[in-house]
Amino acid sequence: MDTFSTVELAPDSKILEKKPEKSDPLTLIWTFVVTCMVMAWMVGEMGLYSVDSDLSYYMGVAGGVMMLVLLLYPLAKRARFLQSMVRLKYWFQYHMMLGILGPITIFFHSTMKIDSINGAVAFYSMSAVFFSGLIGRYIYTRVHRGLYGNQATVDDFKKQLGIDAEAAHSRFSFAPGVDALLQRFEKKTLPQSHSWLLSPIRFVVRPLRFYWTRMRATRVLRRAVRHYGKQHNWERKRIQRQVRNGGAIIRQYMSSIERVAQFRSYERLLSLWHYLHVPLMLLLVVSASIHVLAVHMY
Repeated sequence: MDTFSTVELAPDSKILEKKPEKSDPLTLIWTFVVTCMVMAWMVGEMGLYSVDSDLSYYMGVAGGVMMLVLLLYPLAKRARFLQSMVRLKYWFQYHMMLGILGPITIFFHSTMKIDSINGAVAFYSMSAVFFSGLIGRYIYTRVHRGLYGNQATVDDFKKQLGIDAEAAHSRFSFAPGVDALLQRFEKKTLPQSHSWLLSPIRFVVRPLRFYWTRMRATRVLRRAVRHYGKQHNWERKRIQRQVRNGGAIIRQYMSSIERVAQFRSYERLLSLWHYLHVPLMLLLVVSASIHVLAVHMY
């Protein structure tokens, strides 16, 4: 007996069930940063203190020290004796915390006003590192298990989503056209080889492929279910239910594949981000050192 005649198509409850989304503190961080920048500018406009005052000087020292201390994190990743003192994930927490507090202190130190070339280079270098760090933080959480967790893998992500290619394909054994479309979609969306040159093209084409494949697969499914139902004298309600449930399975599986593709994109972005963030950090160290020397020499 054909299993399809006795088994109902049903969406996978593991994928269908939506987990409550965790609140992302990035919005709160951005709000806090922008508020502090506005307040620092208002301090300068109101003349509460000048950049030549002792208060401004000591805020500059405090901000500089915090940004020096945060450099211990990249050292801790390579120096085992530092990891024996403090676990690496805590070094990372200090790095992120000081990476926010340090620049904000410098914003108040400068009151958002630039009076010299060396100060301008140091300020804009710091700002570039600061904002690239916030962007990196966003990408980081997309490829790690939580903010301070280990890096996840594509297989972990598939398991989390409940993706089972064989199970999805076997459900459509009665409709080879649907099965072929799903396999082709997965192959195109999750290619074995990656090219940076083709990534922008894939980014544009991927949504179009998703909706086109889903539309075609649903059409093929509807035709196959109706044909099968007529052969086995199914009631109209059962045919409609099978079409509806089969469409949900197609949507769930394709959406999960799409999320895995997004995960891979974030992995590549994180790798590219490191190539940008590290040189900016070196530029900041050099420009800040020159600024400090210039302040104390003149």
